[in-house]
Amino acid sequence: MDFNLRLKALSRLATSETDAAADALKKALQKALTSLHEDTEYDLLEQSLSVLEAIAHRFSDVVAAEIIAFIAAIKTRQITYDAKLAAFAAEVAKYQNASTLAIRAIEVLLCVRYLATQTVTQALLKLSIDDDTSIRKEAVDGLKKVAAYNLDVFYGHDRQGGIGGWPQKQVMDLLSSLGDDELIGFQHAVLEVADSLLSPTIEGTRWSSTAVTIFHGAAPADGGVADIRGGTIQLLKRLYALLKGTPRKLSVITVLNSATRQHRIPNGGEDVAAMITGNTQEVLAFYKSLVGTADFPVVQKIEDLSYWVYYHAPNDHVKADALAIEQAIAANAEYQIYKMLIGFEGIFLSWEELRKNDSYSEETDKFRREKATEFANSITADNFQTWRARILSYAKTESEDLATFPNFYYFLETFATAQPTLALQLLSEDSREIAGFHIPLLRGLWNGPKQPALREILDSWIAAGKYLYASTKQFLDCPTLDRALVKRLLGRAAELNDLNTVALVMSVAASNYHDDDSIIRELFLPALEILTERGNPQWIFDMWFRREARAVISKLDDQGTELILRNMMLLEKIDHQAEELLYLIAQRMPQKVLAFLCQRLAADESGEKRKTYDAIPYRLHKLDKPLAAIPREAVRIVRAQYDGNYGMFVFRGAHLLKTIFPQFSPEFECELLSLVDEGGNENLEFVLAVLRNYEGQLFVHNLCKAIVKRVSEDSRYRNEVSVALQNTGVVSGAYGFAEAYERKKAEMQDWLNDSSDKVKEFAAWYINGLDAMIVADRQRADEEIALRKQRYDE
Repeated sequence: MDFNLRLKALSRLATSETDAAADALKKALQKALTSLHEDTEYDLLEQSLSVLEAIAHRFSDVVAAEIIAFIAAIKTRQITYDAKLAAFAAEVAKYQNASTLAIRAIEVLLCVRYLATQTVTQALLKLSIDDDTSIRKEAVDGLKKVAAYNLDVFYGHDRQGGIGGWPQKQVMDLLSSLGDDELIGFQHAVLEVADSLLSPTIEGTRWSSTAVTIFHGAAPADGGVADIRGGTIQLLKRLYALLKGTPRKLSVITVLNSATRQHRIPNGGEDVAAMITGNTQEVLAFYKSLVGTADFPVVQKIEDLSYWVYYHAPNDHVKADALAIEQAIAANAEYQIYKMLIGFEGIFLSWEELRKNDSYSEETDKFRREKATEFANSITADNFQTWRARILSYAKTESEDLATFPNFYYFLETFATAQPTLALQLLSEDSREIAGFHIPLLRGLWNGPKQPALREILDSWIAAGKYLYASTKQFLDCPTLDRALVKRLLGRAAELNDLNTVALVMSVAASNYHDDDSIIRELFLPALEILTERGNPQWIFDMWFRREARAVISKLDDQGTELILRNMMLLEKIDHQAEELLYLIAQRMPQKVLAFLCQRLAADESGEKRKTYDAIPYRLHKLDKPLAAIPREAVRIVRAQYDGNYGMFVFRGAHLLKTIFPQFSPEFECELLSLVDEGGNENLEFVLAVLRNYEGQLFVHNLCKAIVKRVSEDSRYRNEVSVALQNTGVVSGAYGFAEAYERKKAEMQDWLNDSSDKVKEFAAWYINGLDAMIVADRQRADEEIALRKQRYDE
């Protein structure tokens, strides 16, 4: 019996309570378990997992235990493949391996999550710290599914036989029973689970043959949910106390905030409102207890979260508790300084005033800038040690984007300008601690009286190969640029293979370009040459958005342009940043850019590039405009690339022309027609490959007619014309293809009246084919609809 049919039969048997069904299911279970213990072939193991998935709910404890054992054992088992795949085993193994089997096994394990909740949860917790990233992710996603509130489980199908929050209670009890070391070890998974347990939403789905309906509402307060939420809050408080380091504590603070969220449509009734209010007050009380002792980034996060609790407060009690946090934060004088200089999430107006205005005023930025200036100018030798401690502390604030510290940058640059001696001391003595903030200090000191001393520091850094990037970046848009020093930085960076700094030199050159081409020759092109030799095109991502880049690229001669294009051959793909630079080049030299794109296609086809190499974009956003301005050259350049490999050319060179000419311009059509008129198999194949990239729109009909007139009645190219005309693009609905073919049939009616007998004969033949496909597709759709209705007992 076909495996899919067997699986369907087992699924139906699993719903039967007869003795015969029970015996058949036991046999299927034993066979699948034997396979999991002994087999090594991937397909057989995957089929056995599918069998267990179909019958798992009948043997939940056995299946859970066996799946857990299988996941542990499969990691060391040598996986084999069907003999038909032997020649491709290495490639197949990338997508079908022990890891993907383990992930499939986790999916099966989740089938019994409501029948063996603690067993499943314990297993997934252990897998959440597995060495395999994919397994870890699947385990965490699985834990979130276990912890999520489901309407059908909570209330039962058709609101009968529900088990309330029993599964969530099992999860919470298990997490609460973990020892301190276990809780710390599983912290990531615990936080994800806690977020699900504190969700204000309960969801469910209904499937039919035609639709999936998603239901959601406010999580109820009954069914044990109130106790589950309270226990989860206590668990998070415990975890906060155990964790070390600001980032980890911030994660807990953020998840705790989930307990304060209401469902977007508060339809749960008074008991739900009371539950959310109680949870919110408990969380706010915990937040308030941390304001005076926690690290400033934590206080800042508390301030931000608490303000939004205040903003959305459901009643005066919550509002009062939130405002108590505002008062506690206002009393923390040191935090107020931190907030002015770092505060990317801080609140700078009274909460009541901000809520009324509901906007972040430009006056706030002005006020912060003024305070930063005041702080910088207030630093003296007497209070320097106090400010030094603050600066070193603030510099520890972590962010994925240093652009979140503009005021701190401004403060440090202003400080370096106002107090160069003290700034130089800070830079000399604490260079490692403030490594992320060298640039504003360097910029402030460079134009001041301490420049000679600063040069000595820079010389020592260059000799030691340290802080080259910051030393270079200070010269972005610098009126007093020292080219000789930047050349030295470039040379040292090249010696150390510090390619980020090498790329930065190109940006420095561009940002300081003022109609003096020498800076291009001295800095821009040498840096580009180094990057090209070492296979690095990353300069593009720091250059494409700069206004000065337009001027620099417009000044490049043929040799410089060729170097840029040679470097861009190294790109894995051409995204919008690269396209922006190519657009600038194409405005002057469209033929060069088109040849470059063809060169990328040739390199990809030759196999010299990695399989992740994407030669040309699927769609162009602006580069097509200058390239479309040379239709004759475009067609001839791409035509020269055609090597007779029609099947591949459809998706390569022909697709390139489609991206340049998404619609047929008269000039483009004329060039293609001229190739048809020239004749020859390769010319016809070239044009047909181009046509295959369109969706059979009316504007391709003239060209298709020309080919039909050109070839004989028994030519294989007639079939290719038919395929080009049949292309539909995206369709929708069960009868989408049939309806599309009917439209195409209507579009062919004028062909039947053409003066050419070849065209009329082709049209009749083509329409007959469409009629057959219309009938077949409608029949297929009818059968699929009937099968879906049967599946859902409609």
